[in-house]
Amino acid sequence: MSKMLDKVLDFEERWGNWTTVVLGVWFWLGIAVYARFITLPDIPLINEQAIFFWGSVAFNAIWWGFARPALQNRKAAREKIEPPKGD
Repeated sequence: MSKMLDKVLDFEERWGNWTTVVLGVWFWLGIAVYARFITLPDIPLINEQAIFFWGSVAFNAIWWGFARPALQNRKAAREKIEPPKGD
């Protein structure tokens, strides 16, 4: 598990700003679809609002319930073990 968290932390260190931009666009796109400013093509048996709403609900549940606390704990453990970069 710690190897996977290390990979995520390394990815976040390299691509953190871009990840923030992508998640911000996802958030505002979801709001725009919900407010009907943007219409998506009709996909049979799939509600376009549900895609963004339930996708965001699932992401937030995983992020705040498990992933963020695990990453914070692993980051703190790495900082205790590894010397700061650049020294």
